[in-house]
Amino acid sequence: MAYSQSNAGFIIAENSVILIDTLDSDERAKTLKSLIARYTDKPVKTIIYTHGHPDHRGGAGAFMDSDPEIIAFAPYKPVLGRMNALQDVLNQRGTRQFGYQLSDEEIITQGLGIREGKVQGEGQYAMVPPTTVYQEEQVKKPLH
Repeated sequence: MAYSQSNAGFIIAENSVILIDTLDSDERAKTLKSLIARYTDKPVKTIIYTHGHPDHRGGAGAFMDSDPEIIAFAPYKPVLGRMNALQDVLNQRGTRQFGYQLSDEEIITQGLGIREGKVQGEGQYAMVPPTTVYQEEQVKKPLH
């Protein structure tokens, strides 16, 4: 069953749940939260953002009751040179691609993407900034 245009996953650890991405809105994340509750009553204590797109981080607000650590990684590669020259074209493309200028009646599918900050007919986008940002390409933690 699809809950969103993006995906999320979770790992039931010894004392808590590790959530990988949070879907795209608070309403869809609440559905994800109830799905997790079918498998465990452990709290979500870690959220990992795989990347910065809103459809992967927009539902984080639904999990703040358990005060999770939110982990993200800084970009591995620097932004390509002269990207500023393309910004207007990229913004126009994104507006058309995700239907930002369409009304709720005109946007008949979410398969083309969400509007920044709102999913059609649902609650607001609830992205929460990361609490931990790693600069390294890989993080190694000692096993206990």
